[in-house]
This record gives sequence, structure tokens and C-alpha cells, in this order.
Amino acid sequence: MLNTSNKRYPQYSGFTLVELLIVITVIAILAAISVVAYNGLSNRADESAVKAGLSETAKRLEVDKVDRGAYTSSLDDLLNSTSSGGNVAYQYTGTGDGYCLTASKGSVSYHIQSGSANQTQGACTGHNDPANPPAPAEIAHQNISTFNLTTVAGGNTTTLPINYSLEPTDFVFILMNATYRTTLSMTSPGGQPITQVYNKTMGASGYQQLFAFTGTGMTGPQNLTANVCWQWCGTGGWNASAVYIIYVIKGMGVNPTIVATDTPFGARPSNGSTISPARQTVGPGDMAIFTYDCYCNNLPTLADNSSPAQTWTTDSLRSHPNNTANTAALTALHLFPSSSADVSHQLTMGGGTTYSSSTLFTLKKNS
Repeated sequence: MLNTSNKRYPQYSGFTLVELLIVITVIAILAAISVVAYNGLSNRADESAVKAGLSETAKRLEVDKVDRGAYTSSLDDLLNSTSSGGNVAYQYTGTGDGYCLTASKGSVSYHIQSGSANQTQGACTGHNDPANPPAPAEIAHQNISTFNLTTVAGGNTTTLPINYSLEPTDFVFILMNATYRTTLSMTSPGGQPITQVYNKTMGASGYQQLFAFTGTGMTGPQNLTANVCWQWCGTGGWNASAVYIIYVIKGMGVNPTIVATDTPFGARPSNGSTISPARQTVGPGDMAIFTYDCYCNNLPTLADNSSPAQTWTTDSLRSHPNNTANTAALTALHLFPSSSADVSHQLTMGGGTTYSSSTLFTLKKNS
């Protein structure tokens, strides 16, 4: 019988599974330490570049003030001759008598004010802070409704509720399409002003009117009051009505710049004709609202005509409560662009239109 008791087999060496896990863990820890160390070095480099650029630009502002007798209102010309090495970005607010200057790079920002040599971490009030970027603008609440009332001499009132707990920084934007020869003003119960920022009358006899109002500083739910008159409050007896939409917008700030561009179509555009309204440029943080209002039997067909193409959200498509067959309607759509775009809509007209037009509003967020 073959004796194998002394047979020698080859020996293999290698890592066990436990040893491999230990090695992988050590590598991961070293990598994490390296990333933290690199980020720390990068932030310190950014901080040095920001502070150096802030100091240099502040000195140039003081020299420039001696030449012109006041602080500049724009930093553009000054930066053309100012070293902005390290890709430092600047934000500037100048009033002639003073200024506040923010310098930023990466997630690091510092600011300096006139009359002081101290550099303070963070951005000036009203400037964007890269370490604390503002929340994107969004519609937190909206209310689409109508009202119908008989006006009397001196006018009549109706309530427009905002069933949402407002904060003082919320921006309220109200669109309203009112009928024939209606005048309108609005108030809030808390005393905060509701400002009319737009009014357009369509047709020689004032068949339709488009209003826009804004308000800020309100707290909690609100019941706004619309004061409605006919024929400039001198007479009554007319059946006034309106379609309206209330937007409560967060992240826009309390004082956005509002731009309105009209495209009047005139009387009775032919059925099937295509119209491309005026365009506006919007960017991230802005809001675009496209409205189409008409005294008509058939609403138009709408299609995006933006460059690049955009996706719009339809907010309202309503007729006035005292009319039929879509007579006197308001269409509203909105978008928050993620990048810069030229926005517009193309309309294919329906039949039986007496008066119609469109208005493109852009709410441009102030930095």
C-alpha cells in the first residue's frame, strides 16, 4: 500500500478576507483625511484671495472717490483696472456717500463697508452669500377665483381671501381681468399697502381691463378688499365681474423688478391666424407669467415659443362668472427658468374674437 503520510503539498500565501477588509478600511480613512485636508487648504487659499481682492478694491474705491467726489454707483469700470486674481467675484452697492462691497470665491465670502477697514465674514445685506445661497423661488400658495357684483354710486367691495399663513418676506402677486369700464383698488386689513403696478384697457370702449397688484409685509391669513367701481365711481347699476389669481411666492424677495410687455392684437384677428407675442429674457431666480385675456367666443391655442424651449405650468383658464361661451376670459401660465432663456408664447387664434391681447410679466429677483 502506497504510503502518503510524508507527502509534501505546495503552500499558498495571501490575504484573508478579514485582512482585506482592514486594508480597505485604512485606505478609506486615509482618503477621507486627505479630502478634508485638501478642502481646508483650498478654503484657506480662497479666503486669502478674497481678503486680498477685497482690500485692493476697497483702496481703489477710496482713490476713485477722491477723483469724482463720491463713491461710484457701479463697480464695473473700477474692476476693469482692478486685479481680480484668483477668480474672485464682487458684489457692490454704492450710494455716493457710502458703499458695501462683498468678495466671494467658492464657499468663502467677506465684506467691507465704507468708513471701516474691517473685513467681516459673510455678504453685505442684499448680496448673495455663496455659503448660504437663497432658496429657489417657488409658488407656495395660489388662489384662482371670480367675483360678480352690482356696483353702486361710490363703488362696491368684495373680499379676496388668502387662505395661507403669510410671512412678511412673502411676495404676493395678483392678476385680475375685469369687465367693461371697471376701476379697481385694493387694501389689506393690516395696513400693508397693496400696490397697483399695472393696468391695461382693451378696446375703445374699455371692454376688458387687466390689472396687476403686489404686496409684502403681511402676516398670517389675509382677507384683501377689492374696491370696485363702474364709470369711475360716478354711477352704479352695472354688473361688474372679474377673474383673478393670487400668487404667494417664496424666495423671490420683497422687491423684485417687474417688467410687463404687451402684445395687442387689435379688433377681430382672423380665425386660425398665428401670433408670436413679444419676448423677454429671464434667468435663474426669475419668474415669468404669461397672460392672455380676451373678449371672445373661442380661446386661442397656445404653444411655447421660447428659446430654448420651456415647460410652462398652467395656473388658470377661466371665464367671467356673468358670461358664457368663454367671453371675457383670462389665461395664465408661469415658469421658473433653471437657466437663461428668451421666453414667449405662440398663439393660434380662435374665431369670434372682438378684442384680445397678451401680456408677459417677468419678476426679476434682485440680488
